[in-house]
Amino acid sequence: MFRRLPAHLLVTISCLLVASIAAAQQRGPMPDPLVREGVTVKLGDHTYAIPDGNGETVLREVAKVSKNTELYIASTHFHAEHTTGYVAFPASAKYINSTGQEAEFAQAGVQQIQAFSRMSPATAEILKDAAWREADITFDRLSPEA
Repeated sequence: MFRRLPAHLLVTISCLLVASIAAAQQRGPMPDPLVREGVTVKLGDHTYAIPDGNGETVLREVAKVSKNTELYIASTHFHAEHTTGYVAFPASAKYINSTGQEAEFAQAGVQQIQAFSRMSPATAEILKDAAWREADITFDRLSPEA
């Protein structure tokens, strides 16, 4: 049922495992998930993409490109440090989210906030007021079926 591996293959596999563990340890801790300012990209006449997700930074970037008080917020994926950034926005801002992300947050949002908060003191600070906000507008898919 089991085949014995040749000794030289076992040594090679062992060396690769040790090397990969050492490489992972040298990378150090993950960087804090902070949004870089000044990288906002204009997608259309009234649409901008602000990479990453810290809500306070996103709101400062929004102020640079628009004085419009009608705001719409959307996130591209479910990660607590992105999704909960809406707490920095005024209550009048419309939150748009997929039904899938809404379900993911309802199921695992609190646990993910807690897990991400343990990554670093900076991340814990970002997420200290994190809470779920139900989307004002939801969608099931990105484009209508043909």
